[in-house]
Amino acid sequence: MKNILFFIFLMNSLICFGQIGGTTCSGMAPICTSSGLQFTANSGGVPDVHTSEPGNDYGCLGTSPNPSWYYFEISQAGDIIMSLTAPNDIDFIIWGPYPNLAAAQTNCGSHTNIVPNVGPFLCDILGTCDSYGCSYSTSASETPGIPNAQVGQVYVMLITNYDNSVQNITLTQTGGTGATDCSIVTPCSISALTSVPGACQSATNTYTVNGDITFTNAPATGTLTVTDCHGNSQVFNAPFTSPQAYSIA
Repeated sequence: MKNILFFIFLMNSLICFGQIGGTTCSGMAPICTSSGLQFTANSGGVPDVHTSEPGNDYGCLGTSPNPSWYYFEISQAGDIIMSLTAPNDIDFIIWGPYPNLAAAQTNCGSHTNIVPNVGPFLCDILGTCDSYGCSYSTSASETPGIPNAQVGQVYVMLITNYDNSVQNITLTQTGGTGATDCSIVTPCSISALTSVPGACQSATNTYTVNGDITFTNAPATGTLTVTDCHGNSQVFNAPFTSPQAYSIA
């Protein structure tokens, strides 16, 4: 019975991080807001896009170090309000709408149509907007938003890691009746897992569990954590190789 409980818990504890953003506009990655996004921010000196891609209008961004480029495709009309969080200082900007992905990519180097901030009168001055198209604050929590999005439109989002630390960034939709298309995202998928217990150690009444994890579309960064029902775990860092062997004592 102990072996079965371990196996079920192990299956539920495997996590594939979300799609990793491109370091250039032309390499932007797809995301959808309904399923959310978690990724390890680029860090360690990825060039500031003010210098590497100077043709875009970066609006409120004074600097744009360690960039991660993404795009949304609208599947349901309406406002889309989001939460963007990390342990340390991050910033962002959104451009759009574009009629399709090709148009968004064609405008790399000439993005100027920044999504406006939305909120009550003087919200820009007071910093009390309901959602933002651009934010360059000292906060680790931001509120991106797309007002009145229409089906088929594409928006480009640049997220920067101002703090330059190794940190995970989370994006979720928190409000609005709009929705984005999740079919454009190719998620990491775990297709098989094996779990084989070793011999019981009489002195400790414990045993080692060994196995392999088989997956596709592995992310370029992030971590894979395997945990048993007693909290023992093994952590693997990208780049990943499938199958991945693990061993937990």
